[in-house]
Amino acid sequence: MNNKNESSANLMHKKTFLKKVLYIVIGIVLFLLIGGWIFLNFFAEGVINRTVIPKLSAATRIATHGRYVLTLGSIQYSYGTVLCRNFELLRARYDSTEEGMVVGKVVIDTVKLTGVSWWDILRGNDISITSMEMNTPRLYMVDASLQAPSPDVIGDSLKNFPQAPSKMPVLGFDSIVLRDILVFLPSRSQESTIPSFRATVKLSNFLLDQESNKKEPLLFSKRVDFSLPTFSYVTEDSFYSVQIRNLKGSLSDSLLTIDSFSYKPNYSEDVYAAKHPVARAGIDFRLTQITLHGINYKKIFAGKSIELHKLEAETWYLNSYLDRRRPPDIHPDDSPMPNEIIQSLPIKLSIDSLILNKGKAIVRERSRGSLKPGVLFFDRTRLTVAPICSDSLGKYFGKTTEITANAYFVGEGLLRATASYPLMDKNFNIKIHGTVGRFDTKKLNTWLIPFERLEVSEGIVESGNIDINIRSGTATTTVTPVYHDFSLKILATDIKEKRGILEGIKTFWANTFVLKSNNLATDDKPAKSGTASVTRHRDEEFMQFLWISLRKSLGKVVGGFK
Repeated sequence: MNNKNESSANLMHKKTFLKKVLYIVIGIVLFLLIGGWIFLNFFAEGVINRTVIPKLSAATRIATHGRYVLTLGSIQYSYGTVLCRNFELLRARYDSTEEGMVVGKVVIDTVKLTGVSWWDILRGNDISITSMEMNTPRLYMVDASLQAPSPDVIGDSLKNFPQAPSKMPVLGFDSIVLRDILVFLPSRSQESTIPSFRATVKLSNFLLDQESNKKEPLLFSKRVDFSLPTFSYVTEDSFYSVQIRNLKGSLSDSLLTIDSFSYKPNYSEDVYAAKHPVARAGIDFRLTQITLHGINYKKIFAGKSIELHKLEAETWYLNSYLDRRRPPDIHPDDSPMPNEIIQSLPIKLSIDSLILNKGKAIVRERSRGSLKPGVLFFDRTRLTVAPICSDSLGKYFGKTTEITANAYFVGEGLLRATASYPLMDKNFNIKIHGTVGRFDTKKLNTWLIPFERLEVSEGIVESGNIDINIRSGTATTTVTPVYHDFSLKILATDIKEKRGILEGIKTFWANTFVLKSNNLATDDKPAKSGTASVTRHRDEEFMQFLWISLRKSLGKVVGGFK
């Protein structure tokens, strides 16, 4: 009986002891939890700010070999999410070999980081983070070639930039997302900056360590995707706006797509003409569904050249307008030719091929006293240009650019043309050969009636051959138009007046003694050709000069055209 009582007492004693131990353990756990909660909410941020900010700054400095300095105002931490306030990344030193645009400064009010283990950071491990998000970062670009190179620090490299750990990244992110980026570009002439665009950029598998710094992959990431919903820019003279819509690209795929690009006038044609003291041509140019393949982004970022495999647009539109009611410019500026434009660009070009599909080109001019402009147009136009290369290191440098065009002149006559244009020649040299198919000459009335005060009554062009050889700005043009039953009317000079006896006499004289109504091949002789030589005036634009050369040659066959 006594033994039983002793066993019960021992059992009760053990249970009481275990309860005490359990209470003590629970108390310790509760104490640790409460202490941890107090630490995380009241003391952890202070510890993180004192520890993490210097580590982040040191990691950035080491990994970039002192090129960039990172400063942070403060860090707030909550369950793996970190908010960094007043983030500023500043370019501190430059190498003598650097050129082109580089990031000079990045300023962000708040940076959000997720998947951060502050415990690993406090223990001295490297920094590996799940994601970084930045809203409305401001990027200030600088031209590295204009910056003074920093003194040589190779002798102190071990002290200033010690070796980074090899087994773990110094600074790694699964993804970095920048939204609504505002980029500021420098001006070469003055210290002004130009706000560029609002874009979104995503960097995947970002890794900044000593090894990646040596290889310098694009933005230190395995994949870089970016998008630009819209971009607008008004030219300095305020007459035109440049607009881009829905631009998307990938540095990793060397690809860029754009829904639309436009270079449009900001004023109506009457207002545009009124704002210029002399006659000045205006243009409206648009492209849609643009794709750029094989872009060398490294060369673009380095400011060395724009290099790509192919640029293709699904549709395009060009409308040129000149109001000759304004007085002519007695001291006109030189109109540069395409070869001069290419050679004068501040950056070199290397484009294997340029393809413009389904285009429409319109030429419009309005004469004095006219109620509307004369119009000539080409529709269903396809242009290919290959190659375009002004880069002396490019594989196509010095190679003649070959141009092919298929279009329907005045919507009816199929035009096929080829051109050989050495864009790197100092002088304006080009050879053009073209053929035109059947069309009704009354289609020319859209130009002749309002602009020339002439009207085609009858006539069919069956075919035509065109050869233009331009050497040092002098064009020798030969045309062979095959046509029949051509006649026209001479209209009153004043648009408000009807044709009178004088216009009737002029019409009879022209059709009887001046114009050749037929130019057909016969069994004993071919159709007549006309050849003329014209030297370009320095203010004549490319298409204008070609039309003047063609018109003078046509006059040799048809008569009446000067």
